[in-house]
Amino acid sequence: MEKNTKKYSEQDLSCAVAEVKEGKSTLRAAAKAHGIPKSTLEDRIKERWSTMPEGSRGAPTALSAEDEAFIVSWILQMAAAGFPVNERSLIVRVAEFAKNLGKEAAFQDGIPSRGWMARFLQRHPQLSRRTANIMSKKRVITKEDVRGWFAEVGGDLMSNEEYREALKDPSRVSNMDESPFCPVAKKQKVIAKKGTKHVPCTTPNNSRESYTVLMAGCADGKVAPPLIVFPYKERMPTEVTRSVPRGWGIGKTGSGWMNSIAFFEYISKIFYPWLLQQQVKFPVILFVDGHKSHATYETAKFCKDHQIVLICLLPNSTHVMQPLDVAFFAPLKAQWEFELKEWLLQKKCKGLLRTDFAPLLEKTLNAMGHKEESLVHGFRKCALVPFDVDAFDFSQLTDPADAPPNLTDMNRSKTEIVEIHPNSADLSGGQQLKESELLQTLNKRLSPTQFELFVQHRNKLSWCGPVEDSGLFYFWRNLMDEIEGPPDYLMLDSPFNEVMIDDAIYTEELSNELQEDKTSAACGDAFDADEDSGFESSMQITFPPQDGAAGDVDCPDENFEELDGQNRSQTDVKPAQSQQPKSKKRTYPSVATSDEWFRIYQEEEAEKLAVEEAKKLRIQQRAANKMQKEKEKQQRADERIKKKLDKEKCKKH
Repeated sequence: MEKNTKKYSEQDLSCAVAEVKEGKSTLRAAAKAHGIPKSTLEDRIKERWSTMPEGSRGAPTALSAEDEAFIVSWILQMAAAGFPVNERSLIVRVAEFAKNLGKEAAFQDGIPSRGWMARFLQRHPQLSRRTANIMSKKRVITKEDVRGWFAEVGGDLMSNEEYREALKDPSRVSNMDESPFCPVAKKQKVIAKKGTKHVPCTTPNNSRESYTVLMAGCADGKVAPPLIVFPYKERMPTEVTRSVPRGWGIGKTGSGWMNSIAFFEYISKIFYPWLLQQQVKFPVILFVDGHKSHATYETAKFCKDHQIVLICLLPNSTHVMQPLDVAFFAPLKAQWEFELKEWLLQKKCKGLLRTDFAPLLEKTLNAMGHKEESLVHGFRKCALVPFDVDAFDFSQLTDPADAPPNLTDMNRSKTEIVEIHPNSADLSGGQQLKESELLQTLNKRLSPTQFELFVQHRNKLSWCGPVEDSGLFYFWRNLMDEIEGPPDYLMLDSPFNEVMIDDAIYTEELSNELQEDKTSAACGDAFDADEDSGFESSMQITFPPQDGAAGDVDCPDENFEELDGQNRSQTDVKPAQSQQPKSKKRTYPSVATSDEWFRIYQEEEAEKLAVEEAKKLRIQQRAANKMQKEKEKQQRADERIKKKLDKEKCKKH
C-alpha cells in the first residue's frame, strides 16, 4: 500500500493561511483550492502545534528541538572522549534531564520508552547504533603520538633516496600480522519456535581452541602465502601437512601461538622467496607491530642483509595504524564464519579437524570479495601509502585529556546529564575520582575474610578463592599494582602454569629456578630443541671424581668413559648400562612449506627403508654366520669320529 504523504508544499500552506486570515476565502474553500486537509489548515491557523519546527508532522515531541539538539551534542562529545553512551544509559540520563526541566509527565512513568528511542534516532540521522571497540587505557594514543611517529619514521625514510622511492611503489610496501581463527561459530540469530528463551547450539569443537595464522599483504593488493601455526612440539602428522595447500607455510610451536622462531623462519623461508618470485624491486618496507616475537636480533639481521626495512608501528596503535587489522581481517573473519557454518551443515555438525582447517581457510580466502581493494584501502586509511600524516583520520582517536562534557559547560545551567564511569570525570562538576580514594573505598566495603584472601592471593597468578569474588579480586589487584607497583615475585601455583610460563610472566629469579629444574629433569635423555629460543640445549653435567678421574661428560651425545680402566663398583654398573650408543633424534624445522615437509617425510621413509634393509642384512648375516658355525661344528664332529675310527683300526692291527 502506498504511503499517504502530503501533496502540498509549505508555500501552499502559507498562502492558504493568509487567504483565510485576510478574509479572501473560507476555510473549506482554501483547503480545497490548495489541496490541503481542512484539519491541517485549521490547526495551522489556530497555532495548535506552535512548538513544532517548521515542516514537521504529527504531535509535538516530548522535548523541544533545542533540548534534543543539546542531548545530541552531549552524545557526540561523550563518544569523542572515549565514553560512548548505550541506549539504557541514554534513557536514564534523558529521564533525569526531563525531570530537571519539569517535563517528566511527557513520558509514561517519567521514563522514555523504546519507541521514543527509535523516533529520537530517526529524527537525528547523524546518530546510529554502533558496536564499541573495548580498549584499555594503555591503548589510548593521541594526535601528538601519531604525528611524532610519522615525523620520526618519515624523516628516516625520506632521507634515503632508495627508501623514498620504495614508499612511492605500493608493491614494495607490506604489512605482516597474525590473527587467531576459531573453529567454533560465534553467537548468531537463528529461527526457532516462538517464545523459546534458550536455543542451544551444539558444537563439536572446543570454543577456546584456535589456530594462529600469520599473513602478509602488500599495498598493491597482493597477499603472500600465509603461515598456519599448529600446536605440536615435535613431528607433525603427515595427514596435517598434506592438507595444507602447496606454497603455504606450516609452523609448529608448543602452545600453537606465534613465537620469534616461527616469525623469523616465515620471513626467511616463505615471505622473502615470495618477494623474489614476484620480482619485487629491493629494498622493500615491512610494517609490523611491536610484539616481542617480531623484534629479535636474528630477524633484524636477516632483514638488513636482504634489504628488507623492518619498521615497528606506533605502540598500542594497531587498531588504527595496521592495515591488516583496519581493513582486511574483519571481512576475512566474516567470510570465515560463513564458510564454517556451511561446512558444519554439510558435514552434519562433524568436528573441524586439523586436517580440515587449511582447506577451509583456502576456500575462505578464494571466496573473500574485494580482497585486493580491502588491502589497498587499509594502507590508504592508515596513511602509510601514500605516506602522509595529513591523510590520517584523527577523528578515530580519543584524547584522554578531554573530560566528558556536561550541559552546565554548554550554558545549560537549568539541567545536567551525569554519566557515571569509574575512570571518567563526574559530569556534575566533581573532580575525577582518584585511584587511591577508590581503593580506600573498596577496602572499606570488603569483609575481613575477603580482604585477607585478597592479600594472600596478590602475588599469585590466579584467584583460587570463591568464584563470585574473582572479578572483584582482579580489579582490586590492578588498583594495588597501579598505586604500589607490581609485587617482586609471582607464585606459580596456578593450574595454568604452562601457559603462564610460555608467556614469560614469571620473574627472572623464578625463571632461573625453573631452568635448574628443567636441567635436572632432562639429565640422562636427549635434549629437544627449545621452542622459545630456537637453540638446541648443550648442557654439560659434571660427575664427582672417582678413583682419581673426573671430567665433563656431554649428557645427550657422549658415552660415559671408564674411570682409570678399573673394575667399577656396584653403584657404577647402572650408569654403564645406559651408555649404549643411541640413535640421534631427528630435529624438525619450526616453519616449512608443505613441499619441504613432503621432502622431509620422503627422507624419513628412505631412512626407514634403509634401516629395514640393514636389519634384513643383519638377520641374513646372522643366519649365514649361524649356518657357517653349524657347518664348522659338524666338520669338527666328523673329524673327531674319523680320528676315533682310525684309532680303533690301529688297535686291531
